[in-house]
Amino acid sequence: MTATIRPRSFLTMNQWLEKYKAIPKGGIRHLIFVNKDNFNSRVVKKIGRKILLDEEAFLEFINEHPKA
Repeated sequence: MTATIRPRSFLTMNQWLEKYKAIPKGGIRHLIFVNKDNFNSRVVKKIGRKILLDEEAFLEFINEHPKA
């Protein structure tokens, strides 16, 4: 029996804002700047200057920190 590895879903900031309209750009930028509870290492991936957000990790973070 082999474990199935689910591919991670990474979204750019613009893709994120289009998909999750309830979370404003300023809110995401604040979480990145403050880096509360290692938000950046859990959710943010950088490729050069491009910032990608790990969709699954972000939703897990929000569930763990409802008042983030």
